[in-house]
Amino acid sequence: MVVLYDASVLYPSTLRDLLIRLAQSGLVTAKWTDRILDEVFDSLARDRPDLDPVRLLRTRTLMVRAVRDCLVQKNNKDEEIDTTTGAITAATVSGFTIGM
Repeated sequence: MVVLYDASVLYPSTLRDLLIRLAQSGLVTAKWTDRILDEVFDSLARDRPDLDPVRLLRTRTLMVRAVRDCLVQKNNKDEEIDTTTGAITAATVSGFTIGM
């Protein structure tokens, strides 16, 4: 099953760790976009000024390395944005739209 991980589930570190482990185990095929990661790490930097920006970048890099083929390489027109919250609500992955 292909699952699009939204910023809201990647923001908390414990949940992010669990979801990455689920993807590594093969139970799900996890996907996300650079835009979703931007949302996660911009929010973390804003909400947690005590976190070292270098370590946040390292975490982002390790996330991408940890989950095979996780990044959806599409342009913005393939992402649906909730105009109320600004959250990404769907993305196109290999011709299939995955929504939340």
